[in-house]
Amino acid sequence: MLKRNKTILKFPTSAINITHPIYGKIVLLDESKNPSGTHKDRMAQTIITVYQDMLLSNDTLRLSLISSGSAAYAIQIALTKNKLPSLKVLIDSSRKEIDILKKIGCEIYTCDLESNVLSSTDILALTNNEKGIEITSNMAINPYNNYYKDFVSNLSHYQSGYIFVPYGT
Repeated sequence: MLKRNKTILKFPTSAINITHPIYGKIVLLDESKNPSGTHKDRMAQTIITVYQDMLLSNDTLRLSLISSGSAAYAIQIALTKNKLPSLKVLIDSSRKEIDILKKIGCEIYTCDLESNVLSSTDILALTNNEKGIEITSNMAINPYNNYYKDFVSNLSHYQSGYIFVPYGT
């Protein structure tokens, strides 16, 4: 039986303060010391926490994702750290990141993503994971909404009038 690993990643952030003559105080957060070097590690931790709970009732469940590289990289690092099954990644066949993702343990599936609009069912089929969970947009895990809400909440102590968070990397 699978046991839940309670490894929690730390997210070292360096704050860089800038004063702008028009906009006032600007705080830039450098997340380059995170395991993947991006803020995507926070999102990966959200996914891992939910996924571990799901595996307790179905240890054959696998995750699929469309990625250009950064999200898949961060998620796979977290999966590996927690000794969980590899991520099934659907990536555009032209992406240079394919070899890097393979090297860290992702199962890679390619297609021309520029020409296709894909549903969750399509993504699962293309990653040979029909009974799995597609996490690019899946509401069961809802990684992006949960992740971005938590991220903005963590940033709120900087007392800024505006918070800009990149969606990509």
